Amino acid sequence: MNAPFQIAPRPSYVVLEELEVLRPEPLLLPGESREQYDALQRIVLGDIAPRSPIECLLAFDVAELSWEIRRSLRHKLLDAFRHRAVEGALSQIDLVGIDDRTKEVARAHIAKNVLDWRVNPKATAEIDGPPGVRLR
Repeated sequence: MNAPFQIAPRPSYVVLEELEVLRPEPLLLPGESREQYDALQRIVLGDIAPRSPIECLLAFDVAELSWEIRRSLRHKLLDAFRHRAVEGALSQIDLVGIDDRTKEVARAHIAKNVLDWRVNPKATAEIDGPPGVRLR
C-alpha cells in the first residue's frame, strides 16, 4: 500500500528530419528568451511524444500556444503590479498632510485616478508625464 511510486518510461520522441523545415520559427518579443522557448518546446514534445508527422505538427502548435498563454499571464501580472505601483505613487503624493477623516475620500479619488490612468489616454499622459506638468 505504501510502495514507492514508479513512473513508467515514455518512448522517446523523434522530430523527423523532414519536419524540421516545418518547425515554426518562434515570434519572440524583445526580452523573451529563445532558450526558454526551446526548453518549453522540448518539454511539450517530450510529454506528447509524437509518433507521426501530424502528431509532431500538433505538438509544435501546443508548444506555441503554451508560450502565448505564458506571455499573456506575464503581461497581466505586470499590468496588475504597475497598477499597484501607480496607486502607491499617487498615495505618497496625494495623502501627505491629509487628516485621517478625509483619507478615505482621498483614497477613493486615487483609485478613480488610477482607473482613469488605465483607460483614458489623456489621464495616462498626465500621470506618466514629467512631474508638475498638467495637460488641459
